[in-house]
Amino acid sequence: MSQTHFHFKKFSIQQDKTTMKVNTDSVILGATADFSNSKTILDIGTGTGLLALIAAQKNPDSKIFAIDIDENSCLQAQENFEKSAWKENFEVKNSSLQEFSKENLFFDSIICNPPYFVNSLKSPNAKKNVARHSDSLPYNELIFCSSKLLTEKGKFFVMIPFFETENFINISEKNNLFAKNILKVRYSPQKNVYISILEFSKIKFETKIEILNIETENKGEYSQEYKHLTKDFYLFF
Repeated sequence: MSQTHFHFKKFSIQQDKTTMKVNTDSVILGATADFSNSKTILDIGTGTGLLALIAAQKNPDSKIFAIDIDENSCLQAQENFEKSAWKENFEVKNSSLQEFSKENLFFDSIICNPPYFVNSLKSPNAKKNVARHSDSLPYNELIFCSSKLLTEKGKFFVMIPFFETENFINISEKNNLFAKNILKVRYSPQKNVYISILEFSKIKFETKIEILNIETENKGEYSQEYKHLTKDFYLFF
């Protein structure tokens, strides 16, 4: 998915200005998130604006704030928003989450595909490091700020490496956020789970755990559950 343009059923993504491109995992995160009853939505680290656009397609009556620490990503997202059917829904801000959380705003839904490399080797590309490494947005700060910005009945959706799941949930509980849903994602039944998509709430629920296989046992054949999850977005389903 590294081409300059990426076309979905109801919107298109231009991705020449931002280092982090459209990818399968982000589509799964957006497709999984339930934005119903959300008048206000925050997309943290918007990049191309993909998650914000998915949110707008799912809930066209919502007001969506999209923030990113990278100026070029904000310009890219704004460009994609302007070309969409929901351009009036969006507000873009070039800001870190830490700074943005100082504003007196609250959100019914918050979604984030955060920087995901922890204590790993970095690229020579400084902008890619900001987008991909957790130094600029450690999990404890992401969770603290999200809890602060979330309404009492709000929902927080996030995608993290599978091996970080227990740690992320423990930090969240210390910030009054409790895991409601956990979706474990793997490429196929023969592969290991590689990411977790988590939904948190300030209200305690019994945690529901599911597994999503992107492909069947046959390599290159998409699973029915994956096709059903993403059919409102991908042109080829």
